[in-house]
Amino acid sequence: MKRSQSHALKYLLLFIGCFVFGSLVGNQLVTYLNVSIHADRQFFSQEIQQALKPNNPKNRSLQNAIYQQRIAYLENQTEELTQKKAAVEEYLVPLQKQVTDYRLAFSEKTQQSFDERLDLYIELVKKHNQFESAKRNEQFIPLIESDSLFSLPSIHNDLITQQGGALAQAHNEFITEPRNASIAANYEPSMRNFFSQQKISNVKLECHTSICAIHLGHQWQDPYYDGMAYLKDQLQLQPWFNLTPYQGKHEYRGSGQHIGVWYFKVAQ
Repeated sequence: MKRSQSHALKYLLLFIGCFVFGSLVGNQLVTYLNVSIHADRQFFSQEIQQALKPNNPKNRSLQNAIYQQRIAYLENQTEELTQKKAAVEEYLVPLQKQVTDYRLAFSEKTQQSFDERLDLYIELVKKHNQFESAKRNEQFIPLIESDSLFSLPSIHNDLITQQGGALAQAHNEFITEPRNASIAANYEPSMRNFFSQQKISNVKLECHTSICAIHLGHQWQDPYYDGMAYLKDQLQLQPWFNLTPYQGKHEYRGSGQHIGVWYFKVAQ
């Protein structure tokens, strides 16, 4: 019993000593750091209380500042979007005009193309009827066959056959003549050079004893109706060209395309 009381007394004295020692050390630490325990505790307590009160003036001022900043940001974004929208609309206006103009032009072009194809079809039917009628007529003149390129099947020979009469007779006269090397050397190179300079896409020419024949085709841009006649006039204006027009015919085939057959008499 006395021993247990002695141990309890020792522990009590030890606890009192540790408490006194800790208090001394704590006071020295507070003194060294210059910290007011009561002032700091009061400060933090007030801050927590202010944070827990949403309707206090400071909190309302802070919320108003946040709202004003947010409103200014949204107004700035709205202004930027408005400017972008105006820029897009300004960019789209000429594009919409171009689309409208293109649609109108395409519609007109399509209509023109349709009308042109219809006119060509009507013209071909008319030519076919004329050709069938000519074959039943006593004045129909079939073209003579030979080994010349000009007697081979071609759209130019079809034109001569449909025309008939003096044009067909001139062609047959040309076919029956032998090729003359001297006359060919005198005229063919110059005529080929002329048509090459004029950039005519399809030309076939040949000189025989007394006649030179030219079969050609080309597609002109507007205005194209006088293209073949103008070309023939320019050919006859060349200083080396002294051939005499004999027979000829040219025909419009649509889309600016012309074909023509010309026969010239060689100067004797």
